Amino acid sequence: IKSFLTQRLMEMGNEETASLQNQVQAVAPLVLQQYPSDAIQFMISDLSSAIFLLSNRKARDLIMLLNSK
Repeated sequence: IKSFLTQRLMEMGNEETASLQNQVQAVAPLVLQQYPSDAIQFMISDLSSAIFLLSNRKARDLIMLLNSK
């Protein structure tokens, strides 16, 4: 998901893909069109925080404990 959002953000900021983006948005569902680049950046930030929390040492230790039963 993080890679997809990062790629989407890069595409939105790249002028070379602007015409392709306009063509895609013409046929894309409304849910894909409604997010501006700052909202996508916020999603990436939230997702990065969640990944960090799930992969830190305490979380890994808890997962190891749960799986050891």
